[in-house]
Amino acid sequence: MPNSVEDNIFEMTVAHTINIKIDSLPDSLENAIRAMAESKLVRETLGDHIFDAMIANKKVEWDAYRISVTNFEIEKYMPFL
Repeated sequence: MPNSVEDNIFEMTVAHTINIKIDSLPDSLENAIRAMAESKLVRETLGDHIFDAMIANKKVEWDAYRISVTNFEIEKYMPFL
C-alpha cells in the first residue's frame, strides 16, 4: 500500500509527483480508453465479451465527442469568421 500524502498534490511539480510515485488519472476519454484497453484486471473482471463491447462503445462515444462543435467553440471562434 502506498504511503499517504498530506501535501497539496496540485501544487507539486510533475517531477515531484513522479518522484514520490503519484500517478494521474487519464486526462481525456481517449486516454482512458487506451488505459482500459491495456488493463488485464478490467478484462478479467468484465470478461472478454463485455470488455470488447465496452471498448468499442467508448471509441464510438469518443469519436462523436471529438467531432462535435461545442457552444464554447462557437462563442469563442465565430467572431473571427
